[in-house]
Amino acid sequence: MSFLIGLFVFIFGASIGSFLNVVILRLPDGKTLNGFSHCPNCNHRLGFFDLFPILSFVFLLGKCRYCKKTISRRYFYIELITALLTLITYLIFPFYNFYTLIYFLRALLILYVLISVFIIDYEHFIILDGIILFGSVSVAICSGILDYISASMLTWNSLLLVGLLSGLGLATFFYIQYLLSKGKWIGLGDIKFAFFLGIATPFPSIIATILLAYFIGAFIGLALILFKGAKLKSEVPFGTFLSAACLIALYYGYPLMQWYLKLIGLRY
Repeated sequence: MSFLIGLFVFIFGASIGSFLNVVILRLPDGKTLNGFSHCPNCNHRLGFFDLFPILSFVFLLGKCRYCKKTISRRYFYIELITALLTLITYLIFPFYNFYTLIYFLRALLILYVLISVFIIDYEHFIILDGIILFGSVSVAICSGILDYISASMLTWNSLLLVGLLSGLGLATFFYIQYLLSKGKWIGLGDIKFAFFLGIATPFPSIIATILLAYFIGAFIGLALILFKGAKLKSEVPFGTFLSAACLIALYYGYPLMQWYLKLIGLRY
């Protein structure tokens, strides 16, 4: 990877991170994405030099140019993390022809949906239908294009077909848990999110997603009980755990499954 390509990918990721800040801030409150960016403290419209991802926060020392009040560091962190993960995604899914370019764009779409769901569910305990619908449709389109190029459309090697079946299977599994627990274990948002996860990480990677999600959830839950005094009935943002698990599975799902099958003796 050349330095210039890496720099471009990083800047692109930071710019998307700036947009995700708007999505994460506005959509949970029922606001639209239309309109100009403004300071959350003084409501002053931000100028051109206030909107450079990462750099504006650094040069302004984390303060509004107009009211001088401190700006939340979350904006900086989300932009930086999105830029770094975009760069990592490129390193894992480099593109050198049209097929690999679509695969890279598919991975980016999954990444940006996961970041949005991770933070919104963590802060508000909700998974927004609009984000899931956009993610499911756009990733499905990319999968269909990849199938068309590789001549695997609607075969058992089809990324789209296996993804849709994986999504339906996981959503059904979550729905059964929802019925059995009367909504205490799984929320309706988790069921919808499960469909997206199947499209994003089709079988067998979806198994890694689920195992990792329950492992991360159990680990965090135990830590909260031991160190924060939480109770077993305390609400936890399962969508946040699912997002983190799906990202790991997106990057390393297949080798993780090979390792796990070997661990339990089903593969040598």
